[in-house]
Order: sequence, then structure tokens, then C-alpha cells
Amino acid sequence: MLGESPQSASEPLFELSELIAQEEKYQFDCFTQKNVRRMGEIMLSICDEYSMDFAIAIYLNGITVFKYLPEGTKRTHDIWLEKKINTVMTMGWSTMRTWAFFDQLGNKRKPEVIPSGEIVFCGGGFPINVKGAGVIGVLAASGPGDQNDHEFLIEALKRYFEEQSR
Repeated sequence: MLGESPQSASEPLFELSELIAQEEKYQFDCFTQKNVRRMGEIMLSICDEYSMDFAIAIYLNGITVFKYLPEGTKRTHDIWLEKKINTVMTMGWSTMRTWAFFDQLGNKRKPEVIPSGEIVFCGGGFPINVKGAGVIGVLAASGPGDQNDHEFLIEALKRYFEEQSR
């Protein structure tokens, strides 16, 4: 649950089937820079609500169109955001799903498929998948641990989709 003590795990914190279901559930009919603004607002409100600082980025159509780096953020948070974006854009999956997939195979990297250092095995990157178009962007968060990073993004998506359905 978002807000619980951060975890540092050597294996994924979610089942692969659950992660796939999340990606199927949170697909967009369209997603433009106008949607980016609203998603960013929702993400910032969650940070305030839980009194948790997340570095946040929203990457869309080849550029980072929203980024928030809270007070005290280090360069490492920005680097992690970029790596999470790269992972999602390379694999087309959330970073947590990528981690769970390779963990299920019994290895952390397939060197013949993915060059070293191009993807990361952690939580905090989620695809912006538009129905009929595929992955056009990424929601990324770097903060208090893999589980919280992933759950933060799922909470933001849940609120965004609830708001859109009203």
C-alpha cells in the first residue's frame, strides 16, 4: 500500500499477471499535452496527500513534457527517471512488469536482446498506451522505493480514470 515503509527487494513485489492486468486496465483513448497537465496535477496532489516526495516525469511523443523534482532531489533521481522512461519505451511494459518478466525467466538481463544499462529492474515507470496507437509515452516516478514508486503511479492512474469517467 502506498505510504508503507519503503522496501528494497531483490525480486519483484507484484505478480506478473497483476502487472499485465494493470496495463490492460489503464489504456487511454487519447493522451495529449492537455492530459499531461491534469495527470501531473493529480500526481502532485498525491505527493501532498501522503507527504511523500517523488521525482516525477511524464514523457510523451519523444520529449519530457512534465517534470517535477522536489526540494532535496539529487541528480540520481533525474537519472532514474530517464532510465525508467527508457525501459518502458524499449520494452513497451511497466518497469515493474519488465522486472517480474525477467525474474520469472530466472535471469535479470538478456544481453543478446537488451544492451546493458539500457533498462532497469525496479518500480516507477508505466506506459502511456493509447488504444490503436500503442505506447506513446511514460509516467515515471522516483522516490521512496520500488513498491511505493509503482503504487504511486497506479494510484495516479486510478484517480485520473475515475475523474475521466464522471
